[in-house]
Order: sequence, then structure tokens, then C-alpha cells
Amino acid sequence: MKFGKSKNFGPGILILAAVFAAFFFLAYAVGSNTLCWFRTMTGLPCPGCGLTSAAKALCRGEIVQSLKYHLFLLPAGGVFLIFLLRNKIRFCGRLHHSRLFYPIITGLLVLYFLIRLALYFPSGPYPMTYSRASVAYRLFECVRSCFSK
Repeated sequence: MKFGKSKNFGPGILILAAVFAAFFFLAYAVGSNTLCWFRTMTGLPCPGCGLTSAAKALCRGEIVQSLKYHLFLLPAGGVFLIFLLRNKIRFCGRLHHSRLFYPIITGLLVLYFLIRLALYFPSGPYPMTYSRASVAYRLFECVRSCFSK
């Protein structure tokens, strides 16, 4: 049998579907209103928190509100386009194959996240707030209630 030639994706798809179903059940159980697994599990914002809200605001024509939710929406879209067009446009291919392009973009995103975290967390504007609808908060409350009796 040759490795890498199997076309049997059935078990993998079933496992992936089970993981997604478990996550959605868990998110529903804790009352989470987000599909971000990191925020649902910890209650903390992740570097990408706010991108969906920024995209929705941009689609409504609310450019300033979009930038308030997440400044990296347009750069993230540009990076995605570069990835998609890497084989069609030479410039995109050069950026994609550059050893520095993705690390620099990732570093800038993390730096932007850390600045927002330092300035606004935990009571700043959304999404830089702590979510009590999280697994970690529910576990904390459960443990606290056990020891307070």
C-alpha cells in the first residue's frame, strides 16, 4: 500500500464533524454568542477577534465602525488575495514564496493585538472584553461555588 494515495476521507470527515458538533454543543451549553473556539473556551479575545464584526460593518458601509472592530480586516483580505493569486500573478507569487512576508504580517497582527489588549482589556470596547459565556468562567464559578459552601 502506498502512503498518501488513499482517497478514503470518510473516517476523517466523521471525526471532523464530531469535533464541530461537540464545539457547537459546548458553545450553546455555556451561552456563547461567538464561533471563536478560543473565546468560547477561555473568555479572552484572540488576535482575530472582531474580524467578523468588522466585515459585517464594512458590508453595511460603516467604514469607521469596521476599523474600530478590527484594523486588520483589509490587510487580511489582501493577504488572502495574495494567497489565492500566487500562481496567477508573479508579484503575488513572489510575496507568497518570500520567507519574510507571512512572518511580518503575523508579527504585525500580534503586535496590534497586544497593543489593543494593553489599552482596552478587559472592559474596553468590543471585542476587547472578557466573555463570561465561556467554559473557563463556568468552571471557575463551579469550583468557587463548591468551596464557598
